[in-house]
Amino acid sequence: MFYYLIFWLINCLITLFFIIKNKNKLLITSLIYINFLIVKWKIITIIFATIWVILTWIISKDPTWDIWISLWISFLYFYTSPYVIWIFYRFFNWLYKDLLNLYISIILLLFSSSWFYDWYNFIYLHWYYPETWISNFVFSIPIYIIAGMFWSLEYENWKWVFFSFQKKEWIEYISPKWSFKNLLIYILIIVFLLVYIFTYFLYYFLK
Repeated sequence: MFYYLIFWLINCLITLFFIIKNKNKLLITSLIYINFLIVKWKIITIIFATIWVILTWIISKDPTWDIWISLWISFLYFYTSPYVIWIFYRFFNWLYKDLLNLYISIILLLFSSSWFYDWYNFIYLHWYYPETWISNFVFSIPIYIIAGMFWSLEYENWKWVFFSFQKKEWIEYISPKWSFKNLLIYILIIVFLLVYIFTYFLYYFLK
């Protein structure tokens, strides 16, 4: 476990160095990306998602979790997952070949969904590596991917619902006319998947 800890700490530091060094070039640190996230329905859903995560912790009484980790991980999911999913989609469809962005995206995925949880437990809560790190890793990765797809939903011409990362000009695209009801059914489908995963987690943890 010691070597695993050193491995991800080094990778996080390397990623932080690259992000700071290239902050004026990377999409994830740009104002246009922030504007992409600051949309009414996305802000509303991240607030409800954060409340749901906190309630899950309260119900489960998970000793490896608290309100602060709920807030931080909710923020990390919201801020990083659309960017990471975009990079993965473009790269694995041979539309993007920037290895630096791919590396940063992989580390952001692992840090947001797993390593932050490990670090928080190790440094702040217990001073030992959480025994639940593997189950948290397996549980969190699918949620992270679904979250990235969820906050990438877009609506166009009153007809088509799609994922924004499917468009070539992705981050520069903002739906000219948007209504919450246009995306409601798709939002509910994804929310149902997330609730199902969380419910399974509660059942698994409490049984």
